[in-house]
Amino acid sequence: MTTLPHPLYSSFDNSFSIHLSRTYNLSILLGRDRFSFCFNRHDDNCLIGLESYGFSISNTQLSSQNDALEWCKELSILLESLDALKKPFHKVGIAVECHKSTLIPGELFSEGNQNELLLFNQPVEEFEFYRHEQIPKLEAELIYAIPSCIVSALHSIFPETEISNASGQMIETLLKTSHEPVGDGKLYANVRGDWVEIICIEKEKLRYFNSFQYRTREDLAYYIIFVIEQLGLNPDTITLLLMGNIERESERFELLFRYIRNIRLINKSLTKVGKQMLIDFPVSNYFNLLSFAKCV
Repeated sequence: MTTLPHPLYSSFDNSFSIHLSRTYNLSILLGRDRFSFCFNRHDDNCLIGLESYGFSISNTQLSSQNDALEWCKELSILLESLDALKKPFHKVGIAVECHKSTLIPGELFSEGNQNELLLFNQPVEEFEFYRHEQIPKLEAELIYAIPSCIVSALHSIFPETEISNASGQMIETLLKTSHEPVGDGKLYANVRGDWVEIICIEKEKLRYFNSFQYRTREDLAYYIIFVIEQLGLNPDTITLLLMGNIERESERFELLFRYIRNIRLINKSLTKVGKQMLIDFPVSNYFNLLSFAKCV
């Protein structure tokens, strides 16, 4: 049974007016657990609004196709209800979080073999289709699968907007902003729904990227510790930066802190933000959306 998406967070500057939409950029981040979007003024990139809604994730053992259909239904209901997103904007950007992806060196990639390259690592089903995009910083291609109904739902409201992969956007941002010329580098964990993406950047290069589905806080800790062990990192010296759906005052954070000493929520300054939005603004929760919008 499809349920209505529920509001998670909303913050707007007093200067925000939907009647000025043509002067705003709209950035959207869509995941299986939430739909978030923000507005920034095009002329000075000032963040003036952010809103987020949560989707239900069924605890029953739905097939992957039925789960995708439930996701699409909730997304369509939400998009139909958000009249503000139907206004004309200066620019619209959409990034989607996908579970099935693989990174391929640019010299090994071609349009003709992207299906086989993704199938080598990930099962792709009939209701999904292949996409790819370049990650210039890596000189690589990210190949991924996305439910076709998700693309149709998004294009029903934003027919001219290109859809990108959120993981690719995140990797590009972290490569540009992580400056760790020596030592063990940094480990990043992006917690989204019942998935976690783990990225290791060492000497300004991507050393590791993978995603894992987890059910409990112990599962989450296990996968992060597993990656640390597999990469030969020292849990006493490695820095772990958390982002997404995780709070400092949470059991998941406390459990991770038992094993990894240098752990904190990612916190980067906003480039420019309306004064009314500065109080207790949760940058780490919406880091990927804000970086996609070039607001951090």
